[in-house]
Amino acid sequence: DEEGQFVGSPTFVMSDPNSALFGLLAALAGVLHARENGTGATYECSQVEAVASLVNTPPRIPPQTPPNAEHTPTAISGIFATAQGDYVAVTATEIDEPDSGTLSGKPSDTFADWAKQQVTSKVLTTVRANGGIATEVQPLGHTQSSATFHDTEVRQSMAHPVSGPKDLIATPWRINGRRPPIRHPAPCIGEHTDSILRDVLSYAETDISALRDAGVTGEA
Repeated sequence: DEEGQFVGSPTFVMSDPNSALFGLLAALAGVLHARENGTGATYECSQVEAVASLVNTPPRIPPQTPPNAEHTPTAISGIFATAQGDYVAVTATEIDEPDSGTLSGKPSDTFADWAKQQVTSKVLTTVRANGGIATEVQPLGHTQSSATFHDTEVRQSMAHPVSGPKDLIATPWRINGRRPPIRHPAPCIGEHTDSILRDVLSYAETDISALRDAGVTGEA
């Protein structure tokens, strides 16, 4: 952080494998390009831009709508707060509630105001009763005790050399029915610099030492 204190071991989030996949595709494209043309290239991949591909695109304005006309879609899509302080992910079209009437007159505004006054279970049952999809969004901390994640090995213990023992979130996929174990904690800054220079780039030990002494490599 700003005071130089270690915040904690990084953990698994969806943008990690998503951006890694885009980076892999770019790297493969670069290899194919180099084989065909004999020249290399620099490829950059933004993790934020990559994860943006997972976000739903906004609804298109129907062709019959005049270009300058006000468009008020009735679809409800988003994450909404409830009276209990929980959050519910909702995707639905028209929602009618006996005590409140139609809740989708404006783009999710009416529904959001209604949801803030209801308990979480009421929001879930109302949306589902109207043919929509709704599920409670669980904070990361709740995965340790939530029945949803019971006996899933979603948390795995790992000892970090700086932050100590931590429960990390495992990868979300299984291979042949087994979840891949976390084999190593998150690396420290510059931990693998020497091994990359030595084992991948075939630098001599004297060259590695010279780079370190010159301040080219090392911790930030």
